[in-house]
Amino acid sequence: QGPRKPSLSPVIPAATELKEVFLDIDNGIAYVDFSPEISTNHPGGIEAELFTIYAIINTLCHNFPAIKKVQILIDSREEETLAGHLFIQLPLMPDWSLQAGRN
Repeated sequence: QGPRKPSLSPVIPAATELKEVFLDIDNGIAYVDFSPEISTNHPGGIEAELFTIYAIINTLCHNFPAIKKVQILIDSREEETLAGHLFIQLPLMPDWSLQAGRN
């Protein structure tokens, strides 16, 4: 649904759908498969891409301690980047320095 405060912007692009989640509990990896809109509707820019990727990763790792890494898939495929800046072809660990409210 995105943020409730009008001064904040959503980190997941409009019309993006979560297609499926796969868990590899033995290796602590969650595979999350999004519809193409996560990329095609993305506003772009390294900061926006960073926030999108780590909002997904940090949320999953924080709420499910068994998950240590997250692999983001787009339309069931491993893509090189989400919006042209950050490499996402491998599972990524959380970055707790990007938590909301931290400076």
